[in-house]
Amino acid sequence: MSLEEVRTKIYGIRKYIVACPVFADNSPGWYNEVMDDIDQILNWIEFDTKTITQLAREEDKVACDE
Repeated sequence: MSLEEVRTKIYGIRKYIVACPVFADNSPGWYNEVMDDIDQILNWIEFDTKTITQLAREEDKVACDE
């Protein structure tokens, strides 16, 4: 599974949690903690994807320079 597929699945989970008021109303501490964790994972995936893309571009540049 690619990082893009993982990110899409996590966004789906996040949208479900946000759309279901039971989570926020009955367990606000849990809700905030889970949402923070989800956002942190999404930020990590975004950073990792950018890093991988940047490394690939640098490798392509080196290959072109040789």
